[in-house]
Amino acid sequence: MVTAANNVALMTRQLDWQDIDSPLSRVWPVSLPVDPMRRYWFGRPAFSARASQLAARLQSASQLFEWAYGYRDPAHNGQRLTRRAPSAGALYPTELLFVTHADQEWLVLYYHFASHAFFRVPVQRPEAVANALGLSEVQEATLLLSILWRTVQRYGVRGYRYCLLDAAHVGSNLVHAARACGRDLRVSSGMLTEQLEDAIDLGRGEGLTAVLVSGPPGNDRRILVPAIASGPGHVSSGREECPPMLSPVLNRVIAFHKSTLYDWPEFEPETQDQAENTLEGLQFWGRERHSAKDFTGGEISCELYAAMIRIATMAPLVQFGRSACLTAHAIRLNVSGLSSGCETLTDNATGAPKLSQIDSKETAAQLWRACQKQNIMRSCAFVIVLGTRASELAVGDPRNYRRAVLNAGSVTAELYRAAARCSLGTTSIGGFSDLAISKLIGEPDVYPIVIQAFGVPMQNAAKLDAIHRVEPTFKSARVAQPIGGLMQ
Repeated sequence: MVTAANNVALMTRQLDWQDIDSPLSRVWPVSLPVDPMRRYWFGRPAFSARASQLAARLQSASQLFEWAYGYRDPAHNGQRLTRRAPSAGALYPTELLFVTHADQEWLVLYYHFASHAFFRVPVQRPEAVANALGLSEVQEATLLLSILWRTVQRYGVRGYRYCLLDAAHVGSNLVHAARACGRDLRVSSGMLTEQLEDAIDLGRGEGLTAVLVSGPPGNDRRILVPAIASGPGHVSSGREECPPMLSPVLNRVIAFHKSTLYDWPEFEPETQDQAENTLEGLQFWGRERHSAKDFTGGEISCELYAAMIRIATMAPLVQFGRSACLTAHAIRLNVSGLSSGCETLTDNATGAPKLSQIDSKETAAQLWRACQKQNIMRSCAFVIVLGTRASELAVGDPRNYRRAVLNAGSVTAELYRAAARCSLGTTSIGGFSDLAISKLIGEPDVYPIVIQAFGVPMQNAAKLDAIHRVEPTFKSARVAQPIGGLMQ
């Protein structure tokens, strides 16, 4: 009983700390660039495979990684360099390690997207990593790491949620890209342990987010090489790479992350065939998936609205373990043929469908205020709010929180791909008042995780929530930044 009470108190504090109204989740400008993984590649030669079979496997993995998370050239004049997965504030905290067996030894490699090359990770016992992952010699694993402090330094405790959402997008992209190429890549849900984190020698403020396991390439379909942008190139040696030594906020995030690690039986979700799991589909969404910078305020057809609702209420292809059930609500503001209203898409507490009428202008203003006054919320046609029951989170294992956020991120990844197929503008919103959104959808027990906004995309609009990294100087430089949690 004491342990259960402690869990409730821990989760209640964590949920309160992550609200944007909490002083522990204030938004700060990032005045120093962050590249902590440079310890793996700076001044080191790229890994070169001696055996042709290993070289082919690394090339295959590299191409999958590029499809999932690589840099791409700007789609429009004046647009900055982006990557193939959205990220809060364009901080991109997710990093990839690749574990494979060759020449009688296990290799742990880091993939550096800027140079499109693998670098050996100097772990003391690579075989211990493979054993902790339960790999056979014919299997490979991709480890998704989150550089927690890269995001926490800007968003506070709430940054942990953003890191999980970022990782979910990358993991979903990887599984879809692999299956388009005829490979079976699965989430290995029982592998996240402190022992595994110790084995790969993570630094302070770095956490293991997900593990994907596959067999080696066999008779795969030909992997299309994505259009690879040049990337930002190698950075100078003067960049910050260490987390702040005295940071109570980061300490809280690290402690909470440790409480969500688990060692439990594997979870194998049912797989389902999806249209984009083809080479043509891969090429399309790899090119067309973008976060909308703003919307025109135009009307969206009820057919497009219905299509997004179906995606939001379906189980995603990529699931990160069993968690508290996700809830989904839609707020309609400008959908052709449908009145403005708030609609419960999943069963509510009473089990009865719920639809409330709203004033579109007033609701748009409330959304704007609840979402840190991000202008994109004034011009969207509708939003989908994904969340879970706060009461279930509070009384459950803290590990449920991680899985619920990862699964919500996987749903939004599916919504991005579906919106791209329909030429519908969309973006994820992470910066919002939890209480205000719960009141807006009329569900006080719902803990909102992420909001997906949809509308007619405005071309060449400015993205106001981009992080401007500046080179460190002798003086502490603070760069004025608009607040928000807009995914890039």
